[in-house]
Amino acid sequence: MFVLMKYTKQSDPEVLQKTYEFETKPPGFTKDLKVSDAGLQGILDFLASTARPEAGKAAPKEFYDTTILDKLAK
Repeated sequence: MFVLMKYTKQSDPEVLQKTYEFETKPPGFTKDLKVSDAGLQGILDFLASTARPEAGKAAPKEFYDTTILDKLAK
Protein backbone atom coordinates (compact mmCIF):
# COMPACT_ATOMS: atom_id res chain seq x y z
CA MET A 1 0.00 0.00 0.00
CA PHE A 2 2.92 2.33 0.65
CA VAL A 3 3.90 2.28 -3.03
CA LEU A 4 0.34 3.12 -4.09
CA MET A 5 0.19 5.90 -1.52
CA LYS A 6 3.51 7.31 -2.70
CA TYR A 7 2.76 7.34 -6.43
CA THR A 8 -0.95 8.19 -6.33
CA LYS A 9 -0.50 10.78 -3.57
CA GLN A 10 -3.64 9.28 -2.04
CA SER A 11 -3.88 8.70 1.71
CA ASP A 12 -7.44 7.39 2.11
CA PRO A 13 -7.06 3.70 3.10
CA GLU A 14 -10.37 2.73 1.50
CA VAL A 15 -9.43 4.30 -1.84
CA LEU A 16 -6.01 2.65 -1.70
CA GLN A 17 -7.56 -0.75 -0.94
CA LYS A 18 -10.09 -0.46 -3.79
CA THR A 19 -7.34 0.64 -6.17
CA TYR A 20 -5.19 -2.32 -5.19
CA GLU A 21 -8.10 -4.76 -5.61
CA PHE A 22 -8.93 -3.32 -9.04
CA GLU A 23 -5.36 -3.39 -10.33
CA THR A 24 -4.71 -6.97 -9.23
CA LYS A 25 -7.76 -8.46 -10.98
CA PRO A 26 -7.49 -10.09 -14.42
CA PRO A 27 -7.24 -7.57 -17.28
CA GLY A 28 -10.37 -6.72 -19.26
CA PHE A 29 -8.78 -7.65 -22.59
CA THR A 30 -6.47 -10.37 -23.89
CA LYS A 31 -3.42 -9.76 -26.11
CA ASP A 32 -5.46 -10.57 -29.22
CA LEU A 33 -7.92 -7.79 -28.26
CA LYS A 34 -10.71 -10.13 -27.22
CA VAL A 35 -12.66 -9.21 -24.13
CA SER A 36 -12.18 -11.37 -21.08
CA ASP A 37 -15.46 -12.03 -19.26
CA ALA A 38 -13.59 -12.37 -15.96
CA GLY A 39 -11.71 -9.13 -16.54
CA LEU A 40 -14.79 -7.21 -17.56
CA GLN A 41 -16.66 -8.60 -14.56
CA GLY A 42 -13.87 -7.25 -12.37
CA ILE A 43 -14.35 -3.80 -13.89
CA LEU A 44 -18.12 -3.98 -13.37
CA ASP A 45 -17.65 -5.11 -9.76
CA PHE A 46 -15.25 -2.24 -9.14
CA LEU A 47 -17.69 0.27 -10.62
CA ALA A 48 -20.53 -1.21 -8.55
CA SER A 49 -18.54 -0.85 -5.34
CA THR A 50 -17.39 2.71 -6.01
CA ALA A 51 -19.40 4.94 -8.30
CA ARG A 52 -22.11 3.02 -10.15
CA PRO A 53 -24.06 0.48 -8.06
CA GLU A 54 -26.17 -0.45 -11.10
CA ALA A 55 -23.04 -1.84 -12.80
CA GLY A 56 -23.26 -4.84 -10.48
CA LYS A 57 -26.49 -5.92 -12.17
CA ALA A 58 -24.97 -5.95 -15.66
CA ALA A 59 -23.55 -8.99 -17.43
CA PRO A 60 -20.18 -8.64 -19.18
CA LYS A 61 -21.59 -9.92 -22.49
CA GLU A 62 -23.89 -6.88 -22.66
CA PHE A 63 -20.90 -4.66 -23.45
CA TYR A 64 -19.09 -6.28 -26.36
CA ASP A 65 -19.42 -8.06 -29.69
CA THR A 66 -16.48 -10.08 -31.02
CA THR A 67 -17.99 -10.80 -34.44
CA ILE A 68 -15.40 -8.80 -36.37
CA LEU A 69 -12.45 -10.14 -34.39
CA ASP A 70 -13.74 -13.69 -34.84
CA LYS A 71 -13.94 -13.17 -38.63
CA LEU A 72 -10.43 -11.70 -38.74
CA ALA A 73 -9.07 -14.70 -36.86
CA LYS A 74 -10.29 -17.10 -39.58
